[in-house]
Amino acid sequence: MSEYTIVGIEDVKKVLAMLLPYLRMKKLQAQLALKVISQMPGSGRKMTKETLLRLSKDVDRFLELNYSKRRTNTSVKLKAFLDSHT
Repeated sequence: MSEYTIVGIEDVKKVLAMLLPYLRMKKLQAQLALKVISQMPGSGRKMTKETLLRLSKDVDRFLELNYSKRRTNTSVKLKAFLDSHT
């Protein structure tokens, strides 16, 4: 077993695109990650509340694909937080 850490959205996108044809077990996760990355604004300053909520709903789909009892932050919690700070 080994672990490989990639830092930066563009690098993650490149590695996922290269690995995608060879993936079997995590292909859906890689496709979803590439979809989320492609919808992200080019700069954090362009991120709107609506865009962030839409992307967080896509990220929530990982719950269906992966087992993680530690994940507690969801799009519902994000919306409640943003609503309480607006």
